[in-house]
Amino acid sequence: MTSLKSGSSRLGQSSVILKPNQKALFYKTEGNIAVNETNIAEKPIEREAIAPQKLIPVKVLNVTDTKIYTSWKDARWIFKNEKLVDLVPKIERRYDVNITFRDTVLKSYAFTGTLMEESLEQVLKALQLSAPIGFEIKEKNLILFEDRTIESRYLSTFKKRK
Repeated sequence: MTSLKSGSSRLGQSSVILKPNQKALFYKTEGNIAVNETNIAEKPIEREAIAPQKLIPVKVLNVTDTKIYTSWKDARWIFKNEKLVDLVPKIERRYDVNITFRDTVLKSYAFTGTLMEESLEQVLKALQLSAPIGFEIKEKNLILFEDRTIESRYLSTFKKRK
């Protein structure tokens, strides 16, 4: 079990990252958060078994939309301002491919969008609509590179808008 002292007197200022099979308990009077391993077969604690003074309501200040973090595995895939370097492992898992970057500059491109059951090629073409990304697919290997022809097209489009 790990016990962490709350770093701030304001609720929501400290954070704890839980791993699978962990649970966290927040003790308001002490300002501590206790994290410990749980047994998957462990029965849930009955409310009556906990002393009433330990049942302290905690106000959640920042609610996180977990769909952004878990939707990669669903039919509707949602991502928000996510860098390509962070999208790649999800694309690899979703489409069972290995992805390498020929040009590392692509790693910093960020994307926001929602995709519905698109093929790998459709996803890559959608990414190309907003960034100069080229790709080569050879069996289960995918190479991403900066496409100079697309890049020049983007630059000319932006110059025309000014």
